[in-house]
Amino acid sequence: MLRFHWPDWIILAIVPVACLALGMGRSKPTDWVDYFLARSRLSTSGTLSNYIGANLVFTAIFLVLTLEATRRGLWVLAVPIAWIIGTIWLIYIYPRLVPYLQAGHTLHQALGDAFDSGQSDWRTVRRWASLWTIAAFVGGVSLEFYGAIQLLTLAGLTALHTVTLAILLAFVCAVFTISGGLRGVSRVNYFLDAVSITGISILFYYIVAAGLNSGISFRSLATTAQLYPTPSLLDNILFVAAAMVLFVPMQICALDTWQRGVAWKERARVSGPLIMGASCIAVVASIAIVSIYRDAAPVNLRV
Repeated sequence: MLRFHWPDWIILAIVPVACLALGMGRSKPTDWVDYFLARSRLSTSGTLSNYIGANLVFTAIFLVLTLEATRRGLWVLAVPIAWIIGTIWLIYIYPRLVPYLQAGHTLHQALGDAFDSGQSDWRTVRRWASLWTIAAFVGGVSLEFYGAIQLLTLAGLTALHTVTLAILLAFVCAVFTISGGLRGVSRVNYFLDAVSITGISILFYYIVAAGLNSGISFRSLATTAQLYPTPSLLDNILFVAAAMVLFVPMQICALDTWQRGVAWKERARVSGPLIMGASCIAVVASIAIVSIYRDAAPVNLRV
């Protein structure tokens, strides 16, 4: 079991306090357009911080990636690969989305304009897409809450303390989000992205150092899957197919993609920032996948 030391607890306390201060600072949103869409004046750096932050701190995804990597090995790299493919697809079809974004439409409004022919009853695509979004949002937040509990459990806390801390962290996130709106979340994400990338860089350093000290190259990582009960080839192929189905269209179907598109001041120039942000997320996911090999790989394995 992983034990937290006093520096870990200090960092764990500083991060939410800093987020709260950053999210609640400066001027408050004046109306709903300012609150949700930053009056379509959000900078490129602010949009990029939200894009990376929204997808980088999804705790449960990285827990699943590392768990699956112990069973499947480097097959799990299909997930970050699918993310890059989805980004390229988003850039390709983005010109078709621009008219909806310029009109300030959400994904549901765009679907309604495209498929509902002016209808507004319960059978419309817009209505069912909205209901599905609510279910997906609740499920996604539940996964993040579950991920936070799993991480805190590693500290050796009791179930009561773990759940209490998770609720406290969720409360802090809710407060700075409600208080600052999209601009406030953007300020927080500058900080969270920097902290996350710093921690991931340290993890990557230890992975490389462990490999160099034991004489293991990255080519040997694929063979370490033999140490675990791995699924069949067919099962791994199905996993790759599922990763493509889930993660290639994810960015186009995500509500925050549309919100960022409407709020972005320079929304016409998306290729560079999106590729940069997607590459960052893919690299982080890859590090999460290979990190399980640091202690699992045998020291006498050489390539």
